[in-house]
Amino acid sequence: MKGKVVVIGGGMVGVCCAWFLLKRGWQVTLVERREIGVETSYGNAGVITRGSILPLNNPRLWKSLPGYLGNHSAAVRYDPLYLARHSWWLARFLANARDEQTLRAAAALNELMTRALPVHKALMQEADVLPRLRENGWLKLYRHAERFDSSAYERRIYDHFGVSYQIVEREQIQALEPALQPIFNKGILVTDTASVDNPGAVVQAYAAAFVAQGGVIRQGTVTDARQVGGEFVVSIQQGVNSFAEHADQLVLAAGPWSNQLLKPYGWQLPICYERGSHYHYLPQAGVLPHRPFYDVESAYVMTPTDNGVRVTSGSHLLDIARQAEPLQLQQVLPRVQEALPLASQPVSPLWQGNRPSTPDALPILGALPGVPGVWLATGHQHVGFSTGPVSAKALAALIDGEQPEFDMRPFSPSRFRF
Repeated sequence: MKGKVVVIGGGMVGVCCAWFLLKRGWQVTLVERREIGVETSYGNAGVITRGSILPLNNPRLWKSLPGYLGNHSAAVRYDPLYLARHSWWLARFLANARDEQTLRAAAALNELMTRALPVHKALMQEADVLPRLRENGWLKLYRHAERFDSSAYERRIYDHFGVSYQIVEREQIQALEPALQPIFNKGILVTDTASVDNPGAVVQAYAAAFVAQGGVIRQGTVTDARQVGGEFVVSIQQGVNSFAEHADQLVLAAGPWSNQLLKPYGWQLPICYERGSHYHYLPQAGVLPHRPFYDVESAYVMTPTDNGVRVTSGSHLLDIARQAEPLQLQQVLPRVQEALPLASQPVSPLWQGNRPSTPDALPILGALPGVPGVWLATGHQHVGFSTGPVSAKALAALIDGEQPEFDMRPFSPSRFRF
């Protein structure tokens, strides 16, 4: 063994960091406050796609902003006081919505996305969950042909980076997805895409494989993680009991909770929290779509799962601790019923989770400047499920003093030091 590593965070990114470090000969303990894979890595569309290389803050955002100002959009809602407290993040986020920065961000994300599916498939094979994978693309659908023109910028980015896609008309959409009502006139089939039928189950399978190969998982809330002498001491509260883990290296993959763990080191990352929600429903006709699809004009994603169809909402920017009503989901449900008639009641409780989002839409991967032995793997926004294994594989190489397969500088934590 090279030494001991404690990884904090049991989502896709943290589980994969633990797995790749274990494979490199480290003694690894993974700490998660809840069950593995029930936070943000659970509540997503399960899509692994090169089509996600376009950051949300691209030049098209400026045309959309007036529609967000009333705070009634199904795509984006926000707590004004929360955004006011994070005005620096908002200013940087908007400042990055320009062509030059979009191309830089897309190039960096493309390095992750092009490697995502092969790495996932290797892990799925080892974790015995490869049957959960579908390699049939995903659809971005438009109800009105003229609204399809708004995808021109996105398609130019796809063309620039060689993302495979097909433009599909009404008849082709119906052939691809006969379960859907014929309300969509045009769309994009992104063929450089796979998806899974249960994202949380995939994360849990990766974690089980990690344990089977000698890794350790501790469940509990981390109350402190700091350097004491020549080692890191991670204090954990588990019910009425408390204990500590000691390590030579510390990996913070705690998503929205990473900043809390960074306080002893004098660091705060500029991240905001995007709340997402979903319900599961059964279709009235009992027939599921074949692949995930995004109703662009209505601002929801539907994906087939092993528990019916999952309907996911847009983003809600608000404090991580604040409870929120599923306003966006309620807003889109009538539009969902137009596309695929569903049973009136969901078959699962409301799920809500928080995505940590950076001003430049890029993950934060690498060493914490000035604190040898502390490593960050957070800020993946909407692409953590897709890129978690690639991010983890690259970080494990850095911890071993090796150069990953691609340039890690765009993801460095030091880009936010000021």
